[in-house]
Amino acid sequence: MAFGTRGPFIALTLAPMLAWHARLHRVDAQRYTALSPITGALLIAGFFTFPFGRMLGRWLFA
Repeated sequence: MAFGTRGPFIALTLAPMLAWHARLHRVDAQRYTALSPITGALLIAGFFTFPFGRMLGRWLFA
């Protein structure tokens, strides 16, 4: 599976899980299911944005 084709697969997998947790009133499980991909995406984006030697990384860590 190519990297760009994973987005719809992840969204189609998480949407029923979110609905199921909401239907069963599992607030903590729903919160975790919703925040996990967002947190992961931000960490991956930060990993490629802030390394040393890149302009933003030099500004932040100077």
